Amino acid sequence: AVSPSYLSRLFHRQVGVPINRYRNSVRLGRFMEAWRAPGKKTLLECVHHAGFGSYAQFYKVFRSCYGEG
Repeated sequence: AVSPSYLSRLFHRQVGVPINRYRNSVRLGRFMEAWRAPGKKTLLECVHHAGFGSYAQFYKVFRSCYGEG
């Protein structure tokens, strides 16, 4: 069996970014797609659709990527 930390280091070496940053960028992309898609969806529905567990988690990741604005 391989440890999660080994897989994380291997991912970073192969892809060039830490796995957490990659995962968060994919989730933010999914959020933006859901938010822009036609149809009435709440912000929280888009957050959950993107794979975030809560609005607080989304907000923390969004702020870290896009700043305070």
